[in-house]
Amino acid sequence: MGNQFFIFRGIDRPDSAQLREELTPRHRDYVRNSETIVMLHGGPLYGVNGETIGTCVILAAPSKADITDWLKKAPFHSAGLFASTTLEHWGWTYGR
Repeated sequence: MGNQFFIFRGIDRPDSAQLREELTPRHRDYVRNSETIVMLHGGPLYGVNGETIGTCVILAAPSKADITDWLKKAPFHSAGLFASTTLEHWGWTYGR
């Protein structure tokens, strides 16, 4: 079976801008060096004043369990950057 698609959304804890800035290089390396999980699209979410408030990514993986394991080890997640997260299984049909 091929990869499935997932949308991850994480909303940062209040007053965590410095932590995000410190973790960003490690986060990018982690994403780029993944062997099982592929980030198809991703980037920061912005608040009404243009400040970064979180992350939204579209991921491809063999299973939700693979994504969950990968996220637990991801620098943003493992350092406790997010106040809340969601992970949704997505049926990518349009625009592929």
